[in-house]
Amino acid sequence: MATVADKVVAIARDEVGVREVPLGSNTGPRVVQYQRATPLAGTGWPWCAAFVEWVWESAGLLDHPANPSTYWMCRIAAGRDELVDTPKVGGAIIWCGTHVGLVVGIGQGVVYTVEGNASDQVMEKTRAIAGARFINPKGLGEITEPPRIYWIDDPGARYVVRGPWVKEEYAENTKAGLSDALQRRSDVLRTGDGRYVLRIGEAPRRGPFLNPVRRDEVMAILETSLGRKLIPRSTAAPNDLTNPAAPAEGLGKTT
Repeated sequence: MATVADKVVAIARDEVGVREVPLGSNTGPRVVQYQRATPLAGTGWPWCAAFVEWVWESAGLLDHPANPSTYWMCRIAAGRDELVDTPKVGGAIIWCGTHVGLVVGIGQGVVYTVEGNASDQVMEKTRAIAGARFINPKGLGEITEPPRIYWIDDPGARYVVRGPWVKEEYAENTKAGLSDALQRRSDVLRTGDGRYVLRIGEAPRRGPFLNPVRRDEVMAILETSLGRKLIPRSTAAPNDLTNPAAPAEGLGKTT
């Protein structure tokens, strides 16, 4: 079963690449969402701690010491006996009064992090454990609901499917025989029974996304560009999130 820490890691990694708009402004559509997770109003202010709070709360961790100020975040965590020298996955690495990020992995003498407001964006970094402090909220190890992935269905998509083939190379060879324009609109997909098909045209399903907020943002952009309504979906996550090519119906019940 997944823990709250597992959800923290999945949600944080799904945000990697989000940037300020414009760069250097401490604001932007996603940054504003992070900042709204805190009690501090407005935007345009440093948001590394806001990102931590948004991820924790998105993962269901509501009892935490996060604060828009990293100085006060340390003070609050110390009062809760959660400011320590040992990292935990899902917790935070913090330099009191300066910066904070989320711990998504632990190595030999280092932690792997996802940090907001790092060079004006959400970035993955490797940080030394020595000299850093860590905040480990008590609820990180709690069992949460099974992980889910999120999809967008496009009932108006126009496409054709060729195949199936037993070997992926047959699908790839067929794709290579298409015009350049059609190749750009084609995808080789693996079906639920392990065979391969070539889908040519618009994608009837977009995703997966690990965060429903990200799915809904992409859906709004696609609806505007396509001029038609799309349908948000979710399904129980497969064991291998790196191979999401099979239709959601083949992975579990959609809702």
